[in-house]
Amino acid sequence: MSNPIEVGINGFGRIGRISLRTTFTNPSQVRVVQINDPFSKLENIATLLNYDSAHGRFAYHAVADEQIPAHQNVQITQSESSLPSGKILLYLNFSKQPSIPVREF
Repeated sequence: MSNPIEVGINGFGRIGRISLRTTFTNPSQVRVVQINDPFSKLENIATLLNYDSAHGRFAYHAVADEQIPAHQNVQITQSESSLPSGKILLYLNFSKQPSIPVREF
């Protein structure tokens, strides 16, 4: 089995959220490693993912995680009671796409 393709999502509106949700249906092929959205706060990203008015409740649980000083993260686990060992997505808020440090991820 080959390694999954690692991608970043630029914009976390309706299409960005459904794209991320889709990667959870087949994680062996595609893995999202970062989300860039210059117009949203970290807490809103997690809430919009958990409670999407267009796509319903997320099958997993997303939590805003600001414990790492240099980065903001969204942590996704199986449920609200899961141990904090789930998938972690780096959250960025660059307003210009060319300035996103893609090679670092």
